[in-house]
Amino acid sequence: MRRDFLKMIQRKVAVSALPGTALGGRGAAGAIAVARDVLAELSLREFALCRASTFGRCLDGATDTLLRRLPRNAQGWGIARRAVDLFLREALYDAYLREQYRLHRTERWLELPMDAAAATYLRDADPAASLPAWRGIRQLTPTQNAAWQGIASAVAQQMGLARVHLDLYIQQAAPKRERRGA
Repeated sequence: MRRDFLKMIQRKVAVSALPGTALGGRGAAGAIAVARDVLAELSLREFALCRASTFGRCLDGATDTLLRRLPRNAQGWGIARRAVDLFLREALYDAYLREQYRLHRTERWLELPMDAAAATYLRDADPAASLPAWRGIRQLTPTQNAAWQGIASAVAQQMGLARVHLDLYIQQAAPKRERRGA
């Protein structure tokens, strides 16, 4: 397959994975533009070559790369990780990128992109779980994310899914929660 074609698809996926509201808050527009550019150039081949024991390092490396490039007013580990997680999920869902980079191999390790809706969903799914307080994506730390991802893994396993796919259920559940509160 033509390399330039794959790069165009990867850019398209980077743009569609990060709509204008994906990273929220002030400075999000500048952060989204930078994130799209960084993710459009991310080596997906590196992720395909990762094993279970090294996948976390690949994910952390991509997060750190993006974090260093984000505008100062949007720098936050949680913002960078959410952008990477959203992008990798959409790359997995894209037939061309999935096939070319064998992303099906990484599906079980991909993370649930965290945000307030994900935190609420996970708390509702396992009220007895010991989870950190949700203070927002800007304040999310690697340690907190690991706790949230652990619960996401357990919930997804009960559903027979990889945790990355929980986002689809969260999006479906969000309007129901909003109606309950109205």
